[in-house]
Amino acid sequence: MYYVTQLSKGSFPNTKFENMSTQEKENIIKSLHGKNSPGYDEISTLLLKCSATFISSPINYICIIVLLTWTFPSRLKYSDTKLLHKGVGVKNMTNYRPI
Repeated sequence: MYYVTQLSKGSFPNTKFENMSTQEKENIIKSLHGKNSPGYDEISTLLLKCSATFISSPINYICIIVLLTWTFPSRLKYSDTKLLHKGVGVKNMTNYRPI
């Protein structure tokens, strides 16, 4: 924890933020690998690619606000942890790993 607090006190001289255009974000969305499996939000990559023209502007706005205010939207702070069995004994909790 000490290291993290010391890190936040200093500045990052090599950090440079450049605004990306809406077209650049649209190209990034379209370059994603096409999978039919959705994430936790039930939105597949194919759906994102199809709607890239319409969602690139709101995504651009969110990115600019995040960089200007240094705050990340709490609604986007979501993780889904599942246990994956890796060993022989199903009842032993050490035979599972989180993903």
